[in-house]
Amino acid sequence: MLVYCIDGMALDEKMGGPYTKQEQEIRRDKVFELYFEQRHSALQIAKILDINRNTINKDVKFWYSELHNEKEDYSKIAKKCACEIKYT
Repeated sequence: MLVYCIDGMALDEKMGGPYTKQEQEIRRDKVFELYFEQRHSALQIAKILDINRNTINKDVKFWYSELHNEKEDYSKIAKKCACEIKYT
């Protein structure tokens, strides 16, 4: 990350989003750990990671969606396996 100095004050080149795909994945993994595993609130995570609360909320929403989709996929597989077992 590049740092610029203006009137003796150091400023990071980037002041928030948009994030690269790699940065987004890393951030989402941290949010997953802090929210689902360590049970921090979105507001606490925003303060810990120094990221906008709305970004954290979007990441949490993303993870709920991923978990829901995963559950549906397992449910379809289980139903299919149950049908195959009945007919064999």
